[in-house]
Amino acid sequence: MRLAPVMFEALVRYDCLFGQVDHLPGFTAVATWLRPGETAETSERLAAAGFDDLPAEVPLARLDAFFSTIGPAHERAAPEPHWYLRLLGVDPAHQGQGVGSILLEHGLRRADETGQPCYLETFAERNVPFYLRHGFELVVDEPEPSSGIRTWGFYRAQAH
Repeated sequence: MRLAPVMFEALVRYDCLFGQVDHLPGFTAVATWLRPGETAETSERLAAAGFDDLPAEVPLARLDAFFSTIGPAHERAAPEPHWYLRLLGVDPAHQGQGVGSILLEHGLRRADETGQPCYLETFAERNVPFYLRHGFELVVDEPEPSSGIRTWGFYRAQAH
């Protein structure tokens, strides 16, 4: 938990450089997306985002192993080009006020305008109803074998 802010900062930096980052005023909520056809990370892009400069105690090998096992489920659930919602975060003081929904709906409108589906994962069971309410279908529900962390993957087809 102590290292989570450093890791999330690197992910957001990556998505600022190579994806799409949306936020509400005062950063009460932030959403980061990878664009259709650009969801694969490269070592060059990771280095540009500062992953090589993370503190030594950040367990990059464990994180890589974790994401290497959930990656295939993502590929099976969304094999075509799609918007990938990597992070959706709401300041705790603003949770339950609809700001996450506002930001998510903004991204979903963009996906609809491009005619592309969306995919995301969550590792918190409390988020499952939220994504179901926003038109996502649960397509992955399994624990990651080495850590036992449960992963829920959601797919939303393009709107017609």
